Amino acid sequence: MDVVPARQLPDRVQAGHPRRVREHGRRLRRRRCGRDRGRRREPHGGRRPVGDRRGGNPYSDDNFTGTYGYQDFNDCRTDISDYTNRYQVQNCRLVALQDLRTGSDYVRGRLAAYFDDLVSLGADGFRIDASKHVPASDLEAIKSRMRNPNVFWVHEVIGAAGEPVQPSEYLGSGDSHEFNYARQLKHDFDGQIKNLRFIGDGKLQSGRAGVFVDNHDTERNGESMNYKWGAKYVLANTFLLSWPYGSPTVYSGYEFSNNDAGAPGATETAVPDATCGAGRWTCTQRWTEIRGMVGFHNAVAGTAVTNWWDDGGNLITYGRGNRGYVVLNNTASAVQRSFQTPLPAGTYCDVVASSNCSVKRTVNADGWFTATVPAYGALAIHVNARG
Repeated sequence: MDVVPARQLPDRVQAGHPRRVREHGRRLRRRRCGRDRGRRREPHGGRRPVGDRRGGNPYSDDNFTGTYGYQDFNDCRTDISDYTNRYQVQNCRLVALQDLRTGSDYVRGRLAAYFDDLVSLGADGFRIDASKHVPASDLEAIKSRMRNPNVFWVHEVIGAAGEPVQPSEYLGSGDSHEFNYARQLKHDFDGQIKNLRFIGDGKLQSGRAGVFVDNHDTERNGESMNYKWGAKYVLANTFLLSWPYGSPTVYSGYEFSNNDAGAPGATETAVPDATCGAGRWTCTQRWTEIRGMVGFHNAVAGTAVTNWWDDGGNLITYGRGNRGYVVLNNTASAVQRSFQTPLPAGTYCDVVASSNCSVKRTVNADGWFTATVPAYGALAIHVNARG
């Protein structure tokens, strides 16, 4: 979820809640700003000037007027140089950013009050950015001081084999993103998707895992698929929204030609609103396939996988209880065949093929139907979308 300025949050929430859209703020809670490098590189391109004022308030390396002073930052005053060292990862500076002393009662109180303020404006939950750089016990203590300590949190913890900090450590205060899910999607869609049947094995328990095809970091660093994968990227998102593992997030961003490219039309001081249907914004959430699969995801919630079948490689089919059925064709050729579903007899809208039910699939009394699935294409039907 993108960062929403506090003054805009009430309007955003009012617009989203009637459509059952929940507002989850993305907050980098522990880091302040760095000023010892002159101009700080932004994650998505450009450099931000670092000076003595931001938003009209003066600040210096160890003094943020009215909020934090020297005593409120960790003793380590150098950048992290060794990511295999837990102390450095959780106590030193990330790319020159000041590191708050989250073990301090005062700091914990200020952060909890900040979260409470955002909830009062209508936020439903929070994505906690860079959680691995904060001890899990500190985050638990901060959340416990909120007015509602049960508000939803999901942690960004980029876990990898051999690292000292792992996502499972943070389940005491919220869910955690499961980066290995995105890594496996990339591996299998570039190999054999029959292996997706076991994508939940060896990962966080399903009810605590946040999953995605890509995010704002992984789309650029080669760790995951991204929009440049074309039809395979759409297939991966179709799987994401149809498979019963984790809480899925669909990422929507903008096209980029290099890893430092900023948003379309962005300057050092402003980023224009996204414009769907024109320009370079991907607007993934508006794609026919994504909109259809969100409906599918909601229709089959709580059901198990049934009727799994694969061809030993890159054609897979499966049902979700007796409420939905999916076919994924990760090959360069169209496939025509008959499919056996767990669905009741009837005519169903193919929610991947069209948004207006112009493409229908008819299931007979024995649960079978015949269809042609396009190369690198999918088919999805469910009981809440009847023809």
